Amino acid sequence: MRRVVITGVGCVSPFGAGVEALREGILSSRTVFAPVRKFDGSQYGIDAAAEIPEDVDLSGVDGSRPSQLIQLAAEEALRDARLGARDLADAAVVLGTTLGSDEISSALWHETQGLEPDYVAVMGSMAECGGRALVDRWRIGGPCLTVITACAAGTNAIGLGLDLIRIGRADRVVVGGLDTLTQLIYGGFASIGALGTVCLPFAEAGRRQGTVLGENAAVLVLESAESAAQRGAEPYAEVLGYGLSNDAHHMTAPEPEGLGATLAMQRCLEHAGLTPDDVDYVNAHGTGTRLNDPVEVAALRRVFGERLAQVPVSSLKSQIGHGLSSGGAIEAIATVLALKERFLPPTAHAEPTLDAALDFVREPRPTSGVRTAMSNSFAFGGHNASVAFSVWDKGPSTAPAPA
Repeated sequence: MRRVVITGVGCVSPFGAGVEALREGILSSRTVFAPVRKFDGSQYGIDAAAEIPEDVDLSGVDGSRPSQLIQLAAEEALRDARLGARDLADAAVVLGTTLGSDEISSALWHETQGLEPDYVAVMGSMAECGGRALVDRWRIGGPCLTVITACAAGTNAIGLGLDLIRIGRADRVVVGGLDTLTQLIYGGFASIGALGTVCLPFAEAGRRQGTVLGENAAVLVLESAESAAQRGAEPYAEVLGYGLSNDAHHMTAPEPEGLGATLAMQRCLEHAGLTPDDVDYVNAHGTGTRLNDPVEVAALRRVFGERLAQVPVSSLKSQIGHGLSSGGAIEAIATVLALKERFLPPTAHAEPTLDAALDFVREPRPTSGVRTAMSNSFAFGGHNASVAFSVWDKGPSTAPAPA
């Protein structure tokens, strides 16, 4: 079985452009919630978001804003992996996104309001946004796939990239997630009472306000271990496996007992050749909403049993909000940084937790014993996805050969 490693990462997040900005933001426990700049959020009764800073320089990149952002993230990831266009002729692209473009959703919104949509921007955006922009820019000749599974899509993209390498369809896959803040999505979340002015994952009942919408462009370069070794690349981490499920319960509400989330995590462990005892850290979905957090904790308890009290858990959404489809990709980058650099990202708030017995990471925590981590993404439509990473070890893989 082909082992798969991560050899490059790149992002644009509410902390700014680049992985270094993400790292510094995480380690500072800083939050970036502020009134919405792009439109008047107060008309929806709540006015807060985690937007990408205005000073991020997109002047050297062509296309719509989403297209520019994903290209900027890919530039960093490919530079980090030391790959150029000549190395990508047979590579693949798998990108997770919800709407893909500000222009498309804005045009739909304008039309409902009786305004004239900018069809030129729509057509340009359809040709340039997301994976298409990467294919055109770097002349990537392999499969190009777009995953639209709501907030699980970024994690789904990593799993599909893993599959493409393991079955021999590609040696290198550019994976990631992209979503930008739009009035259409903001109004939808506000209408179901899911938004707050701060994001307080796993706070006790009555203190969780809701989630705060954010935006990210995040890219990871997956590569077969053989390919990475041949060119002397130094992996960040190994991708061990992933698991998927669907609640088959409700369009927006999670299954109340967390059965779907449980199944995704269990399938992830099985696919990765792990047991619950092998997992040292969980990067939780942790939206801070009334329904999600207790359901996720119930699922974690079902998977890890009494050992859960010894498994550190945290949610990056406490700092940069919920980036929808991009959330799984940016959280994957945070997770592999934690594995490589020996720290645990925080859940950045001081509220009492809904379960005081659990080990919620409150501040960045140095650690030397964390080798294997799981990152969760649970979405509207009942989509659940979990992916497992480990510190890169040139020894034998833990994952079983596929049947």
